[in-house]
Amino acid sequence: LLKKEHYRMYLESSSNFYGCNCSRQTIINRYGNSRYEGFCRNRNLSIIKDLTNVRLKVNNPEFSWNQKNYSLDTMGDFVVWRKDDLPAYQLFSLIDDINTGVNFIVRGEDLIQSSGAQTLLAQSLSLFFEPEFCHHSLVQENGEKLSKSKSAEGIRTLGLSKEQVFAYAANFLGLHKKIENLEQLIVEIPQITKALQMGHVRLAPLDEV
Repeated sequence: LLKKEHYRMYLESSSNFYGCNCSRQTIINRYGNSRYEGFCRNRNLSIIKDLTNVRLKVNNPEFSWNQKNYSLDTMGDFVVWRKDDLPAYQLFSLIDDINTGVNFIVRGEDLIQSSGAQTLLAQSLSLFFEPEFCHHSLVQENGEKLSKSKSAEGIRTLGLSKEQVFAYAANFLGLHKKIENLEQLIVEIPQITKALQMGHVRLAPLDEV
């Protein structure tokens, strides 16, 4: 479990982190976007519940994955501890992965920055965190990611059978064989992993099933 007091005290004592009382709306009004540019870095604000978030200093935003270069520059110094005295997503996700022994993480390509942020955060906290990351392409429709937040229709709404869902999953993952159940899909995990690592996973149109 996340040792809340331990991590909060560490954040307060480390020079890698600082208190910030800028609200999201204040940041947007100040910069015209949600990227935080370190307004509170040198203000030496005390970390007080309900008043200040805690941010990580992102001094080197560049990182690489799968032989490509990426940047945390659009995030800026990101929040790791919320002003309501709870860990923010990046810290909680990091600690949860470490505590559960996660060493292989599969995410969509829209979360590449989160992987970079969590790796940088682990280094700043002197935590060992070296999982293998795979980031796959997104399932899209008309250029938009299919997701609940975009009100995408669910499988049940589309009226697909279980067999159709597994067939589509196999096609999407580049498995050129008939998959009829979860057990058969699990057997193919080594091949799926290799395809993810090589960036060979593609979105197959539903009418190919």
